[in-house]
Formats: sequence, structure tokens, C-alpha cells
Amino acid sequence: RSNALYATETSVVTVQGVQFCLMPFTFKRIPPKIPECDVLVSHLPPFGVQDRTYQMTHAGSMSLRRAVENSPVKPRLWLCGHIHEARGASVEHFCSNGKISGDTAAAKTLVVNAANANAGRAKRLTAGSMLVDVDYVSSRTEERTDGIGKITCALTGLLRDDSLEALALKESSSETNDPNRNLLAVDLGLKTATAHFDANGQFQEVNTWNFANPDELEAAIPKLIANATHIVVEGINADLYALWSRATFPHQKMVRVRAEDWRRALLLPREHRNAQQSKAAARLVARQIVGETANTGRKGSPIGSTDAAEAIMVGYHAIRELKWGDTSGPAVKRYSNGNIIR
Repeated sequence: RSNALYATETSVVTVQGVQFCLMPFTFKRIPPKIPECDVLVSHLPPFGVQDRTYQMTHAGSMSLRRAVENSPVKPRLWLCGHIHEARGASVEHFCSNGKISGDTAAAKTLVVNAANANAGRAKRLTAGSMLVDVDYVSSRTEERTDGIGKITCALTGLLRDDSLEALALKESSSETNDPNRNLLAVDLGLKTATAHFDANGQFQEVNTWNFANPDELEAAIPKLIANATHIVVEGINADLYALWSRATFPHQKMVRVRAEDWRRALLLPREHRNAQQSKAAARLVARQIVGETANTGRKGSPIGSTDAAEAIMVGYHAIRELKWGDTSGPAVKRYSNGNIIR
């Protein structure tokens, strides 16, 4: 036995001036409002936030979400789990009828799904712990007006400092968008490809190269990244990643993304059961992405190679995570009898 305390009813405890609301794990109807608190702790995530399963369905609690939306004071931090494959964090607005009244910054809530078991039915632990530093006194002080306040995240495991999730979390707390920003997605390798997206998330161009050796690649990288503000790299070769990392300028933000993350986000489960299926699906979906998001008169290489397609997929996944441009609606449109099903 772990000797852990198990919440059987809604409770509020105060630790060093920070109020924690503990919600019991239940599928029964939740009270219409939650008690006023700084940190909400529940097993279930809110519906639509950090709750997407491998079947691409939302499995969070709508009752919990509605209770927070109906509460006059929103928690700054919401800790949850349950959906293991949805591990991660995001900053959200929980407001009734989709409207934000009063102080818009104060309505922000950092949602952290800290699940650390394997995807699906839990059999083993596959991820490290998550550490959230809560550095403020109370949500009822003037500090609340700065959005998520002084809540900062140092998430071990999934949210490394160089992860896409960490960058998305950091930028989601900013109220300003740089009109000159642009993103370069890199499919790591000597045989490599890069895809460019503009500040509005529109695809610009894709290029492919075949470098003879790491020295040749290292010499070319500064020119390849010269105009990028954000660089997203997918690949497992640590030595080649180091070449890209060393070449970045101080103003550039470089992060990594895992292949399984963009595949899970953009492909159906049956489309990425193995590497061959994933590559074939990536080539098809990349063409659709280019057709729907590209500016006219795009430049660069044709989308014929798997490297080029995967660079586009990595970039498209990144701009959706960073919420550049219009990211509403399904990431990839699929149709049934003329109707969009995803």
C-alpha cells in the first residue's frame, strides 16, 4: 500500500497560503460550481483539454469543465491525469458560453496532465514526474492580474526545456505575437528536408538536400536557419541534432518534436501502425496540408519524397501546437458522404 490519501468528497486544503481543491474520482454528476481555489486537483482532465486518446476521441469530464466555467474565480492551475497518452500541459480559458468577462488575463488556467503510465490500460510507468513551481501567495491578491501569475513549469520527462510542449506553454502565456515570426521544420538526417511556415501558419516551401557527411551539413546549417525565428527538429540522431543546436542564434527558439507525437496528432491509428504505413500516410496528408494552407506561388522542392512530407507534417504539427493562425477545426479533414468527420 502507498498510504496515499484518497479524496472521497470535494475538499479544500490550504498549504502555505495556496488553496488546493481536491475533487473525488467519479463519473457521477459534479456540483455546478467548484469551491474557490488556486489549484484544482482531479483524476479526470477537463473535456477537450489534454484528454485526447489514441482513438482521437476526447475522454475528459464535461461536468468538471462546466463546473470550472461556472465558477466566478478560476483556478490558476489544474492538475489531472487519467488519459495517459494525453500527458502534457496547456494554458486555457474556462469561461461560460465561450465569453471572457472582466479581467481576461485572470481567466487563464494552466492545465497539466501528469499521467506517467503507458498509453491505454496502465501496466507500467513510462514517464518521469512533473514538477510545477507555484510561486505566488494567493489567487485573491493583486498578483492574479498577470495571467497565470508566477506559475512556471519545469516538467521533467515530456516537457523538457527543448520540447515543443514547453515552448507552446511559454508562448501561450504571452499576449503579443511577433508578425515577423516564421517556423522552419527539420526532418533530421544527412538526407534531410526543411519546411517553412509563416507567422500565420501558412506553408511557404519545402526543400530537400543530401549531404555527404556531417561536416558538409554543419557548413550548410547557418544558411538554412538564417531567417527562421522558430526551429522544430524531428529525429533521434543526437550528434546531428547537436550540429543544428550549436548553429542557432540567441534570438532563435529551437525545440524537438517526437515522431510519435505528430503521427498521433495528424494520422489515424490505422495509418501509423508501422513505419511503412506512417510514411505512406504522411505523403498523402502532406499534400492536403500544402493544398489548404499554402500561399500561392510557393517555392522549393516538390512533395515527392518521404523526407519532404515528414518535414511538412512536423511543421504543421508545430504551428497547431503553437496556435499560429486559425487552428480551429480538425487538423486533417477526412470525409464521409461529403461530411467532414475529422
